[in-house]
Amino acid sequence: MKRFFSGSRGPLDLFQRKGLSETLATPGPHETALTRLFGAEGMRRRSDGLCFQTPLVVIAFTNRSGSNLLADYVRQGKVAGPAGEFLNHDFVTKHAREQGITRLPDYMLYLQTRFAGPAGALAIKASWDQLAMLHRTGLTGMFPEVRVLHMLRQDVLAQAVSYVIALHTKQWTSKHAVEQDEVPFKPDLIEHVAADFHQANLLIRLICDATGMRRWALAYEQMCHDPATHVGNVLVPAGLAPKDWAPDVPRISKQAGPRNAEMQAAVLARLRAVL
Repeated sequence: MKRFFSGSRGPLDLFQRKGLSETLATPGPHETALTRLFGAEGMRRRSDGLCFQTPLVVIAFTNRSGSNLLADYVRQGKVAGPAGEFLNHDFVTKHAREQGITRLPDYMLYLQTRFAGPAGALAIKASWDQLAMLHRTGLTGMFPEVRVLHMLRQDVLAQAVSYVIALHTKQWTSKHAVEQDEVPFKPDLIEHVAADFHQANLLIRLICDATGMRRWALAYEQMCHDPATHVGNVLVPAGLAPKDWAPDVPRISKQAGPRNAEMQAAVLARLRAVL
């Protein structure tokens, strides 16, 4: 699936000259494309009743935060299904056309039928603007509860470097082949991306606080160091894994290499020079 520029707004135009309220009120690119696909009326529910008896699990993420790793652990909990970027407009359009779906709520019914886990819970990945779309269109009301797992990286500069490298190489996970080896150093882009990641995480938190969605925060660094404790301490109380849950070896591996460290050091040196 396409990342960042299609999955959310681009790093150079996310928040320029906009306050938080205006930013939250502005539909993202996926919501805009889906409104063209379904029409304004087709985006919203026709009734207020519950459609499902199980919660909706949302992995709220910014790119390169470790959300695919968390999705692997959620799958291992055997309550929710495998979380994908099911709200990306290209994915929605493909499946809606194949299934003859003409309304977004009917698409959610399709997702529940096809991708729910062993205990019936549907898991999806969502950027902040997709999370806002779920609330704005009333889709969260189809479920008795929404449980948001907010995937964070404490080292946002390292995250931004990882994103800029992946943007160039097209290696979004360890399973993808590298298309281009030589990665140019673009400090301005790295700085913009890091700042935007910070604000995107703030917006995820504010959306949850404003709407009453339950949110659990997970740190990528701690998840890598001790998944049994850090992930287990979230999945078990969130009802997404049994009390004796223990993680298996994940299907994906860490990607960072020497080039990541070189770029991060160069950005820090640049920042020191202007202090």
